[in-house]
Amino acid sequence: MITDNPQTLLARWPAGEPNINRVAEISKGKIWNMMKKAGPNFFADMPVNPWASELLAACQKVAVIITVTSGPPYFLPMRNGRAAWVARHCDDAIRYKPIYVKEEFAAPDVLLIDLSDYACKVFAEAGGRAVLWPDHRNAMHQVTDAMSHVLERIDEVANQVSKSKKSIRKKTTANG
Repeated sequence: MITDNPQTLLARWPAGEPNINRVAEISKGKIWNMMKKAGPNFFADMPVNPWASELLAACQKVAVIITVTSGPPYFLPMRNGRAAWVARHCDDAIRYKPIYVKEEFAAPDVLLIDLSDYACKVFAEAGGRAVLWPDHRNAMHQVTDAMSHVLERIDEVANQVSKSKKSIRKKTTANG
């Protein structure tokens, strides 16, 4: 029941339901096949969100180098399309890395921003810092201003990371 009108699909999407295949009544395999038929530029030609610059600037408060990650698509040219998108639209401080297990990269000074409740939970449990991007598919579906919410959480993380680094420096100096 995939529709050409995304608003129709969103209108009947139950709050907190993470899976498009359940809402659209189509298998994940068929969804990937539809993207594959769209060609290798499916991801490469996606427009830049109007809030992207503001989000990246906020992330740079936490990390000097930002890595845009995603689960590797089942179709190699799509992965290359994602990498091409990052290369075209982002500066040298931003990298793209397809990964299977995000929590392998978890550390106290590593921030994950994700749509998945589960990915954020597992990442945080593994020692990283996670911000759940509010979306109709997750537990934050009631948040009306996703960008403001995420920016506030990033500021909180930046302050925590800064305090942690100062504490480490202070201990090193005292022991030095």
